[in-house]
Amino acid sequence: MRIAYATETFLPSVDGVVTRMTHALDRLRELGHEVTIVCPDLGCDAYRGFEVVGVPAVRYPVYRSRKWGTLDRSLVRETLLRVRPDVVHVWQPTMVGFAAVLEARRLRLPLVTSYHTNVDQYLRYYGAFRVFSRPVMRLMRWLNNTSPITLVTSQSMRRYLGERGFSGLRVLPRGVDLAHRDPRFRDAETRARLSGGRPEAPLLLYVGRISAEKGVSDLAPTMRAHPEWSLALVGDGPAMGQCRRAFAGTHTTFTGFLTGDELSRAYASADCLVFPSRTETLGLVILESMASGVPVVAARSPATVEQVEDGRDGLVYDPDDPGALERCVSRVLLDRDLAGSFVEEGLRQAALNGWDAASDALVDAYRDTVAAYREGWVEPRHPASPQPPDAQAGPAATSAAQASPGRGRDAGRGGQAGWSR
Repeated sequence: MRIAYATETFLPSVDGVVTRMTHALDRLRELGHEVTIVCPDLGCDAYRGFEVVGVPAVRYPVYRSRKWGTLDRSLVRETLLRVRPDVVHVWQPTMVGFAAVLEARRLRLPLVTSYHTNVDQYLRYYGAFRVFSRPVMRLMRWLNNTSPITLVTSQSMRRYLGERGFSGLRVLPRGVDLAHRDPRFRDAETRARLSGGRPEAPLLLYVGRISAEKGVSDLAPTMRAHPEWSLALVGDGPAMGQCRRAFAGTHTTFTGFLTGDELSRAYASADCLVFPSRTETLGLVILESMASGVPVVAARSPATVEQVEDGRDGLVYDPDDPGALERCVSRVLLDRDLAGSFVEEGLRQAALNGWDAASDALVDAYRDTVAAYREGWVEPRHPASPQPPDAQAGPAATSAAQASPGRGRDAGRGGQAGWSR
């Protein structure tokens, strides 16, 4: 199968979308598929033998810590015409993805979209930009409803988007790289570096983007209350300056982005992962920490409670309770039996969630989408009605066609899609 990816984020950037995508690409290579990746031009021109097409990238005022792609429809169109993909997968359509959706529709190519970032909630953390929350959500709904399948990362996001009129929602399984997230990576030298030269001190770890919506600065009061603890913040982002000020005077180490074995050692060398975000669509770092043999303390959110069963494989705290985080971390650090039980159950959960099965679910979605187009799937003319919480995309993704028979821009054309061969 020839597959075209369009994404707003790719290497050398590191985030949950890139993690999932690169593991999917590894699996697709193993299965013999061909993939072309269209993404912002950040210097990467190939991945595992797959071509990477760079779209001109710029910095936008709302998020100046990194470059984002531009709406270059001509380059996207030229790439699709040259590659002639069997299916196009748009990962979180915004700029590059917007262009890919428009051009895939124009060329009548089978299209899959996926929703990884809760954009409307994130905008509420960026001052004047919060007024765009609702119109952005309407745009996201339209972009995703141009495909018979929209992939989401959790049951909670399926419910959230279904209630807002998104159609064809299907949950992707979570995954973890069991070869590189393992307790065997625990390393004394790494621990000494992450703890600021205090390897004997209890070491907390945060891994992820350093941004307002992640709630990283919420950890500062706890660190001030416990000077005997150390914290390592692994990642980078637009709130780095704010966080440096918030954590001034505490034993906090800012590492920037870590990758490869260096990141594996960072995970395994900590005593507790703290996850303060309440805006996640999943939070892959939770499962990565479990696989590394490190207990998790996470803020309560719909996506978090799908991964952490409070009191069984970690602790979930109320982010609106000022003392809840401190109490939960103290329990993990002081009760070795409790922490040990979390580690044991976390390792068991991680072992059930390797990346191969999660990536194979992507291939199933691609095949179902191609089948849906062949069967005459037609894009709904109007926004879909809100779905009940248990709505799912059908095996061949035909629910949208059944819900809107004979409607849409290609009605009456016989339902043929894709390239003539």
